[in-house]
Amino acid sequence: MADYELTNTAEWDSEYTPATKPDPEDGWQEVAKKVRASKTERQPASSLPQSVQQSSCRKPRQKNETGRQRQPPVSQPRALLDKWQKDGRVQPPQQQLRPSKFQVSDDGEAEAAWRAHRNPVGEVRIPEFLAFSARQHETIARRCGAFIFNRNEESIGGEKIYSIWGDKKAFERTVQEIGAWIKAATSDIKRGAASKFAKVISQTPEERRRSDRRWRREVQRQTYRQNPPPEKRFQAMGSFHWPIDECRPDEVLGSSYEALDPIRMDCSCHITFHAGLGVFRVAGTASEVKAGLQRLRQTCFQIAARQVFPVRKYLLRWPQETVPDYLYLEQYDHPVSLTYESTQLTNHGRSPRGEYLDEDARPARAAMETAVNTRRVRNMIISMLGKLHYFRGSIQMRIRLGTLLLKQYKPPADDIYDLEEYERMTNETQFQAEVTQELGDRPIEERLLDYLQQHAGSLLSPLEATISELHEVKPTLFATFTFHDSAGDLCLTIEWHEALEHMNSDRVEYVEKERKWTRFERDSGHATPLLDINLTDLNSGWAWQFDILASQPLDERKVPNTLQNFANSIRVDAPSAAKLKAKAPIALRYNALSDLISVQERTCYGYVIANSEFNLEISRYQNRIYHPRSSTSTLEDAARSSSRAGPDVYEPRWSLSVYRQAWDTFFNENERLPVGQGVKWNSEMTTWFPADIGSEASEKEDVGWSQLMDNLGQIEALIAKLRAETHEEDEDLLGGMKVA
Repeated sequence: MADYELTNTAEWDSEYTPATKPDPEDGWQEVAKKVRASKTERQPASSLPQSVQQSSCRKPRQKNETGRQRQPPVSQPRALLDKWQKDGRVQPPQQQLRPSKFQVSDDGEAEAAWRAHRNPVGEVRIPEFLAFSARQHETIARRCGAFIFNRNEESIGGEKIYSIWGDKKAFERTVQEIGAWIKAATSDIKRGAASKFAKVISQTPEERRRSDRRWRREVQRQTYRQNPPPEKRFQAMGSFHWPIDECRPDEVLGSSYEALDPIRMDCSCHITFHAGLGVFRVAGTASEVKAGLQRLRQTCFQIAARQVFPVRKYLLRWPQETVPDYLYLEQYDHPVSLTYESTQLTNHGRSPRGEYLDEDARPARAAMETAVNTRRVRNMIISMLGKLHYFRGSIQMRIRLGTLLLKQYKPPADDIYDLEEYERMTNETQFQAEVTQELGDRPIEERLLDYLQQHAGSLLSPLEATISELHEVKPTLFATFTFHDSAGDLCLTIEWHEALEHMNSDRVEYVEKERKWTRFERDSGHATPLLDINLTDLNSGWAWQFDILASQPLDERKVPNTLQNFANSIRVDAPSAAKLKAKAPIALRYNALSDLISVQERTCYGYVIANSEFNLEISRYQNRIYHPRSSTSTLEDAARSSSRAGPDVYEPRWSLSVYRQAWDTFFNENERLPVGQGVKWNSEMTTWFPADIGSEASEKEDVGWSQLMDNLGQIEALIAKLRAETHEEDEDLLGGMKVA
């Protein structure tokens, strides 16, 4: 109980500023008689006594560690420099996200005229079987700048009469293209034109009746998108005051509030906005109005969810139960650019490392601080998940192991940090750091997969149930393409897996499994980090990063045709079985467009952490960075793309991440979340971090979290053992060379 209370106290102290020390005397005290402390008494004592600083012997660095040897300072380190130093690109200051517009197509003038009950420009007749089985006429009208709708539910001679809104030119073009579509779909002679349109399948009489009923219901639903007729009387009306001051409703819902169309049609009610009063009016039956008001309220929840304040935190852990007194910055080599073989370009970063004295390992503090910060990570994750119940977007949560690099920091005045100074600096809003995607040590990365396959049999098992051995796991291929776009960069992610049947027995063929388009926030160039927490071991430099990233899902039909054609043209070269076994890179074939920014190719090996629902993914990845033109892509640009300069190609590296498949399943609800509704999942600890399979029942809800942290520790311990063996072999090799 004492340890539990001590941990709780430390956790509370880390979140809140402690109160000032109360006066030792009881009762009231007159200010005039209160004795002030002298300046000498108020000065903080040195963190290390002078005699100890001069005589203490620093614990020697382990053989497998790198970096220059240094003696501890003979006096307390001086204050940090006031100027913040930047290494590479830094993120903008942490601030609340601005509400974004719902992903809906804005009404044009033609559709706005239909909503306002204006007279159509003209009409066109469409055969029933075409109107029931296809919606090509709507696509044609939209492309021509018109709007088409059937106001008369009855058929005349097997045809439906559709009215068209828009200007005269748009009307004439729409009628002409619809006529060509009908002619191509109904003629048996001009077969060449039929391939241009979707194939139409004839229906039986019963299927036709069902289609007619379904079509009539849809027409009736669509009428609720219009403004209510002035002469229509309603059983009930309700009002909803717009509660958000940061934006007007038309800025996020569309000029005609078309984002509310699903609510209008689902609840069979009319919804209008009175700008002067700042009020939405909902009209219909009593039950319909009640449902519509409830959906409107939850729509505001969705807008508020987009204003979430991102969480960014840098915490420490001490798995070796050793807390250093001082820190220094070790040089880190980023992945090398291989574009110019004669002059390989290497960028450098700075990674903090700890140095400590024999007399002050402080294991008690190490254990307590690790436990406190681990619980803080858990609490911040659950808190953020609770804010995403109404978040509409593509979300991904992952845990990744990498090396911590400082991006914006105050350099130490004497080339070394005091631990307390470093911790104070990380709590300042200007401070920024990042965890590398790669593990951070090339020799270790090259041996990582083979080592885990040989030594992690008790901790890992194959992801596929049909495979029993770790070395039999087949890789999955991923490619991420990023394209420049003025409204926010577009991201295409494609996944391939090995085909069940191969045309050539000597080659391993891959087939596309999934394709996904998303859009990043404007001028960001990457997914928005809603949560970014780093739990770092300063003795090794490794950090477990817990992140939640968000972007906007994009309907492929709204992607420019040039990019759709590009996605369809991407091919995977079938590698030989020998190359695949040797983990050779797998080549992608594509013609780079002018607005292509970057490509990341990944070969992933998936495993299940024993007795748990969590997966370990080890990936070999390689980046290619292009230099796109500032203008958006056109067909002419695509034709000239072959003459553009080649990309900057970086060396392949290896990464390691942990996730749970159910996380992606839960967040799929957010991606498909209807307007005015929330997700069904809850943010309870047992939902997101369940206990291991077969573990004893416990009333503690954080059992699964504790078991996950234990598994992460075992994974890191295996890699640390690999690091020690690798460095020992390197030192033996160097020693042998010296002897020779």
